[in-house]
Amino acid sequence: MNKLIVVATSHELDWLIKNAKCNLIEPNRGFIQHNALKIPFVVTGMGISNTLLNLPLFIKEYQPELIINSGICGSTTKKLEVYKSYSVESDCYADIAIVRENQTIFLHNDKTAASQAQAFFSDIDISKYLNEVIGIKGVTVSTFYNLPLHERPKIYQINNDCIETMEGAAIFQIANMFQIKACALRTVSNFVWQKQSEWDTAKAVENNNKLLLRLIDAL
Repeated sequence: MNKLIVVATSHELDWLIKNAKCNLIEPNRGFIQHNALKIPFVVTGMGISNTLLNLPLFIKEYQPELIINSGICGSTTKKLEVYKSYSVESDCYADIAIVRENQTIFLHNDKTAASQAQAFFSDIDISKYLNEVIGIKGVTVSTFYNLPLHERPKIYQINNDCIETMEGAAIFQIANMFQIKACALRTVSNFVWQKQSEWDTAKAVENNNKLLLRLIDAL
């Protein structure tokens, strides 16, 4: 199966790059070399808009049958621990909505109002291949707060006990649009309320990258 690794930033492959398992041939692309495998990866840039703009171009170029979204993320709860990795079972946009008279109305792709955010789902259960990885819900935000959920605007309080990224739902949405299978392996680098100076992204990236190699072998 023709695979494509998708990350938001090259930093999320730092451990692989430092250990000569990953070659960055351009700022936004390269190859992961592991055993006899040579898997392309692309860097979309951070955020929903960069992902929606750049990923379709990469798909057209690489023609993947499976997209693996890999990287770090924030946790909205102490139940999902820092430095642990998770399989994203579903993802949705947390804050693309209309707030009218203190009521949040999420928007579907067909631009009609709905009472719930539209969810996009993984095509592969990573936990079947990596025993220590469990499936969880993800949410994708366009604005990042280093505040606990109860101190954020009400729209952010709807999704809890989940991980938070700035690209996940966009990757699933694009894969769905192109009828390509997709899955996501994310490792928690911080709780969302922590100051950035308290994060240890290098440790989270290392844990993520090691599991990514195992997942590539298994798939």
